[in-house]
Amino acid sequence: MPTQPTLFVGLGGSGVRTLTHLKRLLVRSISKKELADNYRFLLFDTDETEWQLLKAEFASEFSVDPNFIDRDREWHSLGNFNPQARWREVQADPNNPRHRDILDWIDSTTADGFPNQIVTIGAEARRQLGRFCLAHHYNDFRTSLDEALKS
Repeated sequence: MPTQPTLFVGLGGSGVRTLTHLKRLLVRSISKKELADNYRFLLFDTDETEWQLLKAEFASEFSVDPNFIDRDREWHSLGNFNPQARWREVQADPNNPRHRDILDWIDSTTADGFPNQIVTIGAEARRQLGRFCLAHHYNDFRTSLDEALKS
């Protein structure tokens, strides 16, 4: 097993699923104490329905341990905001240092097409939208990382 504790971070549907499968393999392979002492998992997704899908797909794991994936500590939503409204805020204040960072990498034509509604069903494999959601939730993302690294 690792000589140093390991933090796994899964972004988006594929990342979340991959790490959930990995956690299941570890749960089946090592002791609960070894898992708790050596591994941390952070799962980030814009799709709120993914949580229920994971609970259904990994029902046997959740039936043994209701906190197989800890909803408060390991699962984090990157949605629940209006990306089009936020994009307009970024455009309106390009001198804000946080906005400048976004403007450095985002394609404005793509961003102009962001949905004008609350994101709850995922970025649907649109990389720029997923990155924008991560940028919007950066402080929460960073706090989650810091807390996982300290524990």
